[in-house]
Amino acid sequence: MGSSTWTVLKDWSLTNGTGSITMNPQTSTVILSGSDAAAISGNNSFNNLRCLTAGKALTFEADKNQSVANLTFSGADSSLIALTSSIPATPWKLNVSGSAVGMKYLNVKDSNASSGKAIVTVSSTNSLNNTNWVFDTAGAVYWTNSSGDNKWSTAANWSTGVVPISTDAVYFSSVSTANCTVDQN
Repeated sequence: MGSSTWTVLKDWSLTNGTGSITMNPQTSTVILSGSDAAAISGNNSFNNLRCLTAGKALTFEADKNQSVANLTFSGADSSLIALTSSIPATPWKLNVSGSAVGMKYLNVKDSNASSGKAIVTVSSTNSLNNTNWVFDTAGAVYWTNSSGDNKWSTAANWSTGVVPISTDAVYFSSVSTANCTVDQN
C-alpha cells in the first residue's frame, strides 16, 4: 500500500480472499474517521493507526490480530470512542510494538493486548474483559520506553507522548520495566 495515508470512513475489510493485509512498515498511516460505526475485519498490520473521531464505534473481528507500530485513539470527554469485539466475551487481539500515545476518552471491551506493549489510557472506561490495558485518570504519566533509548527527555517514552513536567504524577510500573536515564533537569 506504499507510504500513503488512508482515511477510512466506515468498515475496513478485505476482498482479495487472503484474510489479511499489511501496510508498508514505517511509512503508512490509516485514519479511521467519519461518524458511522465501523468494523475492522481480518488480521492486519498497520504502521500508524489513528482514530480521533469522538463518539466513533469501532468493532474488531473476534480472535483476529491487529498489529500496530504506533497507535493513537482519542475521543472527547462526553463522547468516548468505543472499541469492542464482534463477538461479546471473545477478545479481539491487539499487538502494539511501538507507541500508544494520546490514548484517551475510550470505552474498551473484550480486548487482549498481551502480545505487545501495555496500552495506557486516561479518562476512559474499562468495560471489562481487557488484558494488558491500564486505565488511569488524567494527569498520570507512565514510563513506557517506547523509543527504546531509555531517556527521560524522549517524548515517545511517555504514555502521553510528552515529557513530564514537575506537576505531573509520574509512574514506573509493569507498563515498562526498562531503565530510565534522567538526562535533563
